[in-house]
Amino acid sequence: AARGDNSLVPKPSATPTTPVSAWPGPATDRHSAHELGGLWDMVEVQEMEAFMVARGVPWAIRKVMGKAKIKQEIKVTSEVNGPGTCQIDIIMHTPMGKKEVSLVPGEPTLIERPGPPGGKKQMLNATATWDEKSRKLSVDGALQETGEVVLRFERQVLEGGRMRFTERFLEGGRSGGDRGDYVHRFFERVGGS
Repeated sequence: AARGDNSLVPKPSATPTTPVSAWPGPATDRHSAHELGGLWDMVEVQEMEAFMVARGVPWAIRKVMGKAKIKQEIKVTSEVNGPGTCQIDIIMHTPMGKKEVSLVPGEPTLIERPGPPGGKKQMLNATATWDEKSRKLSVDGALQETGEVVLRFERQVLEGGRMRFTERFLEGGRSGGDRGDYVHRFFERVGGS
C-alpha cells in the first residue's frame, strides 16, 4: 500500500536505521545513494521559460519563478528495510514554501503533483528508483485513476559537487525530451554529504 503522509518520520522497520553521516564504516559500506545527501543551493536553470509556458503559467508568475532560487536538503538513511536499502528524505525550500517528501526506492508512495499557486492539489502514485551506475534518483508520478505516468523527477549527482534536478512532463504520451516538456536546475553542494 502507498504511504500518504510524506512526512520525514522514518518508516518503521525491523532493522535499526542509521543516518549515513553517522555510518561507522568506510564509504563503500554505505548505500551508494549517500552521494545525494547534503545541502544544495540552485546555481543555474535551463529551459524554465519554455517549461512554464507549456504548463500555462501566467506571465507575472513566470517572471517571479524564473528568478527564484531553490534550496534542497537531502538526507539518506541506509539499511531501512534490510541490507542494500535506503530512505531518501528531501526538503525543498521554494518561494512558495517548504515541500517535503520521503522516498524508499522500489516502494510506492504518494507525492503532490506540482501546480500553480492556489491550484487544486492532486496526489500521484509515485515510485522511486536509484541507479547506482548513473548516480541518479528517478521518481515517476502516475495518475491514481489511470496509472498513466505524467511526470518524472530526476536528481543526478554530477562531478565537481554538482547535482542536476530535472522535471519532465510526460502527460499525453509525451517523451519528456521536447522543449517545454522539461526543466533542468543545477545545484551546488554547500554542506553535508
